[in-house]
This record gives sequence, C-alpha cells and structure tokens, in this order.
Amino acid sequence: MAKSKKGNKNVNRAMSDSFDQDVWNKIIIATCVLVFFLAFYLLAFLITSKNKTTDETEKTETSFNYSNIAIGRSFDINDEDYVVLYYDSSDEDISSKYSSLMSTYKGKDSHFPIYFVDMSNGINKGKASDTSNRSASNIDELSINGPTLIHFSNGSIVEYFEGEDEITSFLS
Repeated sequence: MAKSKKGNKNVNRAMSDSFDQDVWNKIIIATCVLVFFLAFYLLAFLITSKNKTTDETEKTETSFNYSNIAIGRSFDINDEDYVVLYYDSSDEDISSKYSSLMSTYKGKDSHFPIYFVDMSNGINKGKASDTSNRSASNIDELSINGPTLIHFSNGSIVEYFEGEDEITSFLS
C-alpha cells in the first residue's frame, strides 16, 4: 500500500506539473496573440494617418486659382471692368511685393476684379518683349515689357501701368 500511495503522489504531482505547464503555455500564447493584434492595429493606424496627411497635401497642391489666367484670356474676361497684372512669379522679390500690394488692393471697399498672368510660364513668354504696346486692341497686338498692370473695360484697354512705381501707385 505504501507503494500505491507513493505512486499516487507521483501521478498527482506529474498531473499538477502538467496542468501548471498547460496554463503557462496558454497564457504565453494568449499574450503573444494579443501583442500581435496590438502591433497590427498600431501599424494600420500609422499607415492610415500617413495617407490622410498625403491626401491633404495633394488637395492643396491641386487646388485651382481662378484669378491666374493665361495671357491669351486678357481681352476675353466676362467682367465689365477688371485689372490684369503681368509679372514674373519666378522673381521672389517681385512676387512677394505684388502679393502684399494685392492684399491691400483687395481690402479696399471698391476695387476691380484682378487677374494675374505669370510671364515666366511657357505659354505667356511669347508676349514678353523689350517694348510694350499700350494701345493694343487684341491679344495679337499685346506685348509686355516687365511688370505691367492693365485696366480693361469691356475687353478694351482703358489704363496701362508699367513698372513698379506706376503699379504701386494704382494699387495703393
């Protein structure tokens, strides 16, 4: 009988050790699965938040500014009275100066709609010239020499301002 009690103790101890080992294995497996899903969730969150930032950047880059026009539209705007500013936007000094002048001009109570023509753009470069034509009646006759502001009324030139001083005087 002594052997049978000792044998039962060994069997009970072996079963107890086996049970403890099974519990620890299950806890380790559950922890690993939990860590895996947590890592997967964080990775998915990082990827989607990165895509949202990229989408916002793309939206701002693709927005269209209707006040920027090609030089060929200068005489064809539907407004009765309007102003077109011709300048080279690749020159940062001129660009920032006219940008602040535009803000001041648009802040006035009464002002004409204003459009911009970037003379550094390939489409518009053909009209850049060493001489200007202040009395052009259509786009074929128009030639621009440096920064120029033209006031149009019903598709005809009313006033012509050439150079920074004249343009600043009109816009201020």
